[in-house]
Amino acid sequence: MLKILHSIVQEVSSAPNLDSAMRIIVERVRSSMAADLCSIYLFNPIDGSYLLTASTGLKPEAIGHISLKPDEGLIGYVAEEKRPINITNAQQHQRFRFFPQSGEESFHGFLGIPIIQHGQVLGVIVAQQKAKREFSEDEVAFLVTVSAQLAGVIAHAKSTQFSHQLKSRKSNTSLNQLHGLSGAPGIAIGKAVVVYPSLGLDTIPDRRTANPAIDLQLLEMAIQNTRRDIEAKLHQLEPLLRKETQALFEAYLAMLESDTLIGATRQEIESGLWVATALRVSFSKQANILAGMDDLYLRQRGSDILDLGRQILNHLEPGARKPLHYPSQTILIGEEITPSLLVEVPPNKLAAIVQCRGAVASHSAILAQTLGIPAVMGISNLPLRYLDGLEVIVDGYRGQVQLKPDRLTKQNYQQLIRTEESLQNLLNSARQKPCRTLDGATVQLQVNLGLAGQMAPAETSFTDGVGLFRTETLFQQMERFPSEQEQYQSYRDILQVFHPKPVCIRTLDIGGDKPLSYFPIAEENPFLGWRGIRISLDHPEVFHVQLHALMRANLGLDNLHISIPMISQLAEINQALCIADQVRDELISRYGEFPAPQIGIMAEVPAAIFQCRQYAKRADFVSIGTNDLTQYLLAVDRNNSRVAKLYDHLHPAVLTAIANMVADCQLENTPVSVCGEMAGDPLAAVLLVGLGVHSLSMPIMRIPRIKWILNHLDSRAMVEHSQLCLELDTTSAIREQTKAFLIANDLRPMIESSLLETHAAQG
Repeated sequence: MLKILHSIVQEVSSAPNLDSAMRIIVERVRSSMAADLCSIYLFNPIDGSYLLTASTGLKPEAIGHISLKPDEGLIGYVAEEKRPINITNAQQHQRFRFFPQSGEESFHGFLGIPIIQHGQVLGVIVAQQKAKREFSEDEVAFLVTVSAQLAGVIAHAKSTQFSHQLKSRKSNTSLNQLHGLSGAPGIAIGKAVVVYPSLGLDTIPDRRTANPAIDLQLLEMAIQNTRRDIEAKLHQLEPLLRKETQALFEAYLAMLESDTLIGATRQEIESGLWVATALRVSFSKQANILAGMDDLYLRQRGSDILDLGRQILNHLEPGARKPLHYPSQTILIGEEITPSLLVEVPPNKLAAIVQCRGAVASHSAILAQTLGIPAVMGISNLPLRYLDGLEVIVDGYRGQVQLKPDRLTKQNYQQLIRTEESLQNLLNSARQKPCRTLDGATVQLQVNLGLAGQMAPAETSFTDGVGLFRTETLFQQMERFPSEQEQYQSYRDILQVFHPKPVCIRTLDIGGDKPLSYFPIAEENPFLGWRGIRISLDHPEVFHVQLHALMRANLGLDNLHISIPMISQLAEINQALCIADQVRDELISRYGEFPAPQIGIMAEVPAAIFQCRQYAKRADFVSIGTNDLTQYLLAVDRNNSRVAKLYDHLHPAVLTAIANMVADCQLENTPVSVCGEMAGDPLAAVLLVGLGVHSLSMPIMRIPRIKWILNHLDSRAMVEHSQLCLELDTTSAIREQTKAFLIANDLRPMIESSLLETHAAQG
């Protein structure tokens, strides 16, 4: 069977178009199963029907003309059930529908299998026979396997066919939305500009140099020109970018000084390689090493290396670079939008970005968030060749892209954009007010940061401090462990900027999706391996230096809170506190009396749910990290496009876990807070406050909306509502109930998702 499957997949993959691919499938399946008939019905996204696309056994004139609605016929039944349907006599089934032009009257035995990819039904494949009998278990297993194997191939073929339809249809025809992941929120309407990295390193041939000295000079000139370009773009974008995002470009500048890359390229030239070949060899070698890593950060670093290599290559071959025209409201679309491609667009013309690859934590998503433009990532089979110049709507809230929208859809989105703009003005006008509910309960709204200089002093005024300062950002920027003095300066800066407000600094949290390039960790499952506090305790020399720098930075300020990540057992808390006491004793012996910082823990693994009260007895505070907690509870990697839709912090299990941890902390009078995306979600924030969380930490752009919502609600009503939601069984029920609660309190305009659903209902 495997040999037959392999042969079918190979033939289908090389088919020139969708019709040919479908014909190959039905012919090969019919022959392999010795069936009397095989047909494929594909889902038509324009009218929601299932269209007979290919058949061997039915009359040829029926192909392309028989169409069934989702609730119609046995085909609709198979798609609806999403399982194999095996029937002895199809014509006697209550869902059977006969089409006279099909010639189906002589077929009785019926086997229908849904073709499914990522949970979506792409179509139905059917085998039929004239005899009145069920298909055997082996036959069912074979057709199920064929369907599963070919789902991706069919999706790709449909995408290509859809691309041709885009070119032939009129511009006011509404076409199906493309679905990906939300990289940055917002909505934009504009013209698609498709970009391709010019002069890929893999196109450079093997060639020897005629004069190594001249090639070394050419390399130095190309490096200087590349450095000049990056610095110019960084200067141009500096007013728009926070320090943390500027660090992406500063990392490129640092790589231009790297012995691993530039030094290796020089060595390849000196050994006799042509300059471009040497560049390809050295840069590709490092990029390939990183591309093979499981860790998202290292894979992204590999992409950065290739991007930098292409920039240098452009200066070695300047004539190969063609300038693009960027219209106002440019929607930048590509396989991967690298920082160098993004900054080519004038900032006043860039409206949104869309890319095939990438995750929510990719550099392009971070840049889009900083620039305040929507981004959609991870759209597989995006027909790039046919998109240039098309009108496009990018919906960054839901991770959707609409191609060539009709007039009504466009009008609805334009109204949504205007509503969001007016709401933002309203929120900004009230952001300096404290966060206090209608009945006087105070809620601390703090900010998540990664670099001390990420915020201007004026921006600190409407926050209540820092709920999470990620120290790994400093470590990731460097090619070695930062010294104590370098760490001290970074921590001192952030403590001073926010003084006297509290600043919660998390100790080094690497591993999982946050490794260090100079401290590689190779594991089969990094998320369940050596990470967080486990690394710090196994390397006390690193942990000791960090705690030393943290406590020194707190001298004279006394607003430091230290958070220990990834706690999974009480012994880890005790060990960390013991090392902290040793560090403080050393500082006291050197400087005299030293303030004791608040030391708490991150509750983000399932073990914390069941031992939270024991943790709360030892810790000064508990900070619930909902990003990792949700991933671990639901066994979902939110950066994996195949399962990302299952990631939802409103899942009943997540809410119940948080409620239990909050209750345990309250029993010990230990302050509890929440940091993570959940804290900045309007629906979730209401539930968290109702569960007893009175400190939320989130990205700064989320604070005004959350503040407005909480300021217009009664805390007692939120408590009552949260208790009601704890009794609900499904995520959708919790979401709908919370939306209804906010709408009943005249807060409908503050819910981004409700506005989007209004549009969807009208469109």
